[in-house]
Amino acid sequence: MTPRSLPFALLALLGLACDPVDPAPDGGTGGPDANVDPSLELGTGEGFFQPFEDGDTLDLVSGCQGSQHVWIALRAEGIDPRGPIIDLELVRDSDGTVVSQAFTVRVSFDAVAGTPHADVYGLTLVVPEPDQAIGEDLTVRATVTDMNEVTVMDERPIRIDWGEGGCRGPAPG
Repeated sequence: MTPRSLPFALLALLGLACDPVDPAPDGGTGGPDANVDPSLELGTGEGFFQPFEDGDTLDLVSGCQGSQHVWIALRAEGIDPRGPIIDLELVRDSDGTVVSQAFTVRVSFDAVAGTPHADVYGLTLVVPEPDQAIGEDLTVRATVTDMNEVTVMDERPIRIDWGEGGCRGPAPG
């Protein structure tokens, strides 16, 4: 061994003498538990996640910026909740027309204490022309892609109608 190789040999021996570090259960990323299958559930809600049944009528409310929207909430398991990309759309079933504005956002989910899931709520899916959607059979679709490129999707049949609330007070007619 030469004098120049001695520091490298010492470093190697020190590395062997150290106890191995146990990786975090999520691989050190703050992401999901590897034992949970990734999943996504669509819901509604301005201030919390509220599940709904297939075919339910969700409220279309007046927004503060002059348009109208449906409150969307999501519940996910098995994905990294930090800053996934969320895509939402509302499609008219009779002809496949998208009746909502494009909605793509990167926003973190919040862990729900005592559960394996995380929620995000208060997502505003804007419907620019309500007459094209009210009274129609619709499908709301959600796709979430986390930072590890894990993608989960859900879609549910719904209807929409004017609801109470929003920035303009009581719903029209």
